[in-house]
Amino acid sequence: MKKNIAVFVHEALNGVGHTNAMLEVLRRFPLTKGDRIDFVCFEFDSPQELVQIDGVEVNIHQVPFPNIKPFLLKMIWFHIYTWFLTLSKYQNFKRISIGLAAFNCNYINIQFVHEMWEKYYFQASKMPIYKRIYKRLLFTYFRIAENLYYSRSNIKLICLSSFIRDYLKEKYSKSDEDCLLAYSGTNINSYYPLEIERSELFNQLVTSYPQLKDINIDKPIYLFVGAFERKGLPYALNSLEHVDDAQIIIVGKPEAGNQAPSVPANVKAYWVHFTKELNLFYNLADAFLFPTLYEPFGLVIVEAAACGIKVFVTKDEVGASEIFSNQKDIEFIPKMTNFDIKDVRVLSYSERKENRDSRMSVVNQHSWDGASEKWFQAIF
Repeated sequence: MKKNIAVFVHEALNGVGHTNAMLEVLRRFPLTKGDRIDFVCFEFDSPQELVQIDGVEVNIHQVPFPNIKPFLLKMIWFHIYTWFLTLSKYQNFKRISIGLAAFNCNYINIQFVHEMWEKYYFQASKMPIYKRIYKRLLFTYFRIAENLYYSRSNIKLICLSSFIRDYLKEKYSKSDEDCLLAYSGTNINSYYPLEIERSELFNQLVTSYPQLKDINIDKPIYLFVGAFERKGLPYALNSLEHVDDAQIIIVGKPEAGNQAPSVPANVKAYWVHFTKELNLFYNLADAFLFPTLYEPFGLVIVEAAACGIKVFVTKDEVGASEIFSNQKDIEFIPKMTNFDIKDVRVLSYSERKENRDSRMSVVNQHSWDGASEKWFQAIF
């Protein structure tokens, strides 16, 4: 029997986190010649870059007017357009919405619950009053949409982590069958300890990132990766206030319109707005700081763990924290305000390798193959 799948997402782009997770799942579906996948989106890569399975037809349906602003209007337009599209063109498809991308779908890839994040968002973000008013409107729309959509009895919610699944099951009275857990996988082969002299790696990075030139490689190096507000950069910086000779590399940016947090006087911060070479940064660092406020999964946690460095991460409401337990050099912090940094030293290659090897038994239990199999069984 021919299998037809329609995926609704604003950006069907490689490199966009929420899309990447769905693409990794789809690429592993046991589809055959004559099956079909359509992406309904504003922006997109070529079909061959998204999913390439022998004999499977991959199409793009571009939603018009992709440059609508602000995002609230853009989202409402996407909802209206795709509602009629599902009725006219995709009634006989298995329809997957990535989060709140589109209504009238059968399956929702839950990577984020805005009602859970809202309680932290306005505490973590400083903004002018006009922006705060707009964000309140945006979150109100999110909340209403989630409550109307996720409570429907004819859809399945497929969640990235246990804490999200448990929240949705209780809030919307969902059964285990209708609210499934499929942990995210990680492309672990891209993240591993490098058998290279620290000085050589440092010189290699300084060539591309000259702002790192004053780092002292004889001292421990800390690393933060992610959006500043939700990932808790202010807490990471404050945790270093009483650390002698603290130096931290910060990879990421603040939310549009916001400013970077202040850095304690004793901390030397080195800013890298964007990189495609994260494995090199994990290997230069000795400790990864991730006091995230709300994290449906957190691929960077697994990436840092796979590189064998010390990891400090929030315990509650963090999906990746659920899969690690009793692992050497992974420290779970109950609350962001108690993000206490201790026992960090310069790590050798052998220490990193030992840490990675001990952690891989856990990581390998949560693969993209496993996530894809759960999705496929739920849909077909």
